[in-house]
Amino acid sequence: MWRHESHTLANMLTLYLGLGILVLPFLGNLLSSHVPQPVSYFLTLFPNLVIFYLGFLFYNYLTMLTIYQFNWPHLRQDYIIVLGDGWAETQSKTTLQNMQFSKQLIAQGPAKNPRTIFVTNNYGRL
Repeated sequence: MWRHESHTLANMLTLYLGLGILVLPFLGNLLSSHVPQPVSYFLTLFPNLVIFYLGFLFYNYLTMLTIYQFNWPHLRQDYIIVLGDGWAETQSKTTLQNMQFSKQLIAQGPAKNPRTIFVTNNYGRL
């Protein structure tokens, strides 16, 4: 990913935050005798809260991963259209246009009453 993405602040923010989380406890211990008590307390407490929050997120991720293992999708579709991939339909500029053009392509197919699902995301083009 380092080679394929630009090194803007938005792309590097998680790296900087991760390094900050790793360095802040050591920095807090070094500065605890040289700063006022509330600042020392914050430097000690904040990294622990962040680590607890990330652990909670990871726990939620593992819980949802386990639950979704028991929820299998019903694969009864004739077509699965991935909107925004640019593979089958390249003329559209919006999701609605993509769905309309895809509908025209599906109508040319062999299925009389096709069952279709559309998969999309909110990643916009710049």
